[in-house]
Amino acid sequence: VLDRAGCIVAVNRPWREHASAAESGAAGARTAPAPGTDYLAVLRGLACPEISEQATRGIESVLAGRADRYYQEYRCDAAGPERWQSLTVTPVEDAQGGVVVAHADITERIQTIAALRARNEELERFNRAMVDRETVMIALKQKVNALLGELGREPAYPLHFLDEPPAEPPRPRAH
Repeated sequence: VLDRAGCIVAVNRPWREHASAAESGAAGARTAPAPGTDYLAVLRGLACPEISEQATRGIESVLAGRADRYYQEYRCDAAGPERWQSLTVTPVEDAQGGVVVAHADITERIQTIAALRARNEELERFNRAMVDRETVMIALKQKVNALLGELGREPAYPLHFLDEPPAEPPRPRAH
C-alpha cells in the first residue's frame, strides 16, 4: 500500500517473504523495499526504464485520480529464467487515500499463451499444406475425368460438389 506521495505504508506476507528471500541471497530475488521507502523513486531507478516509466506514470495517474485503475504486464528475467509479472494499481478509498499496488507472477499464463500460439501456427501451416494438397488432387481428378471423357468413357471421379454453392452456416435455434 502506498500513501498519496507514493511511499510504502504497508506490505503483505508475500512481499515480506520476497524480501526475506532476497536477503538470504536466493537466486533471482531482489531486495523488496520496506515501509517508508519512496516506491516511485525505486521504480525510477530500475534497470529497464521503459517498464519503470510506464509503471510510475500508471501509479501516479491512479494516485492523482486521473485513472480508476492501472494494469501492466512486464518481463522480469534479468537475474534468472524468463519470468513475467503483472502490476495492478487501485485506489484506496478512504480519507488518507493512496493506492494498493499488487504484483502477481503470470509466467505460467504467458508461457501457455505462447505455447498455444505456436501450436495454432503449426496447425495453420498443416491446414495450408492439406488444402494445397487437396487442391492439387482435385485438379488431377479433373484432368483424369477430362481425358476419360475424350476417350468416351465415364468420369472416374465424382466432382459434382465443385458445382454446388457452399452450404450455409447453421443458424442458432430459438429456445
